[in-house]
Order: sequence, then structure tokens, then C-alpha cells
Amino acid sequence: MATKKTSKELPGGCVSLFGLPFLAGGIVTSWIYFSGYTDYMKARGWEEVPCWIESASLENHSDSDGSSYKATATYHYEFAGRTWQGDRVSCIMLPTTSAISNRTRIASSRNT
Repeated sequence: MATKKTSKELPGGCVSLFGLPFLAGGIVTSWIYFSGYTDYMKARGWEEVPCWIESASLENHSDSDGSSYKATATYHYEFAGRTWQGDRVSCIMLPTTSAISNRTRIASSRNT
């Protein structure tokens, strides 16, 4: 006996198409966080060496949505007979608060 589809059932293709953007967003978000985490885990095994900090600052960005802060630094160190320079402060690079606020404001203005 054949089963009759009711009009309330959605075909599998529509549900799959609806879920694809959410799946893609989840994959991208996971990649961002896991890449920072794997860098952190690799760095735990590095040999500690002295470094010389050339500059360090905390940048303050203010606008109508509030303030956000970003740590910046430049430094150099010696390892394996060579001098290395760097400016990376964190293993995980996250968007600033103002960047998130700007995206939210833009999305809100498109909906009105």
C-alpha cells in the first residue's frame, strides 16, 4: 500500500538547503577557534628564551557603540643562533567588540 504525503511535510531537499548556511557557519567558526587552539598547544612545547620588547601598547577604539581594546607589541628574540622578530600577541585572533557592533548595526539597518 502506498503512503500518501501530506501537504505539511517538507521535502528533504528544502530542509537540507535551509541547513547549509548554518553548517557552513559552524565549520568556519570551528576552524577559527581550533586553529588558535592548535597554535597554543604547539607553543606549549617550545623552548623558552629571553625576548626584548621593543614596544607594547593597548589601543583604545571608541565610537558611538562603545569602546574596544587591542593589545599590540613588537619584540625580538634569539633562538638557534638567529635573531627573530615578532608582533603576535595572542594565539587566538578574535574580532573586536566594535567590529561586532558595526556588523550588527549594518544588519539592523538592512532590515528596516
